[in-house]
Amino acid sequence: MKRFSFPLRSLWPPVLLLVVWLAIIWWPNRADSIDAQSRIEDLQAEQLALVVELTTVSDAADQLDRIDDDLTRWAVAVPAAAEVGELVRTLDGHADAVGLQVDLFAPTNIADSATTQAKQPLPSTMSSVTLSLTGTGTFDAAMTFIERLETEPRLIVIDAVTLTAADEDPNQIILDVEMRIFTRDVLVEIDPTLLIDFEDES
Repeated sequence: MKRFSFPLRSLWPPVLLLVVWLAIIWWPNRADSIDAQSRIEDLQAEQLALVVELTTVSDAADQLDRIDDDLTRWAVAVPAAAEVGELVRTLDGHADAVGLQVDLFAPTNIADSATTQAKQPLPSTMSSVTLSLTGTGTFDAAMTFIERLETEPRLIVIDAVTLTAADEDPNQIILDVEMRIFTRDVLVEIDPTLLIDFEDES
């Protein structure tokens, strides 16, 4: 029986052609795939950077809102002018609401950073006004009035509170309060118009 033989060398050209053909088709696709993957990774990196930037901007906006709120509260707590008359009317309204009869409410001292006491320091841009208040009412009325002082939007520092039994009525007490308010105005002396006569007001 005659054996059939096929020379392997005769297969090289077709195989080589096939390899070249596959390289021509496959290599550009592979290169395109690599380029596409690289672009995707670049876009992902850009997205991540944008997210971080947006988060930073959002946090900064929140901080600005908080700062703006703080500045608004500060402007109310420490106004540009003393506004003692307005405060007197506000606290007199609180006293009426809780049943405390205010007999005296007047400024007794003004201080700036140079004249304030060592234990009561002040910034150079602020002044303080010390106020003295005397009222008569029940113990509960006096305590409720003090609580209202502490919750006022205007910054009020209570330096002293004295309760004394009233001679005329054992159910009544006399409340004496010494407090300080603050202003961004530079005050050098007590304005006579700040003195309030409650007898004239009634």
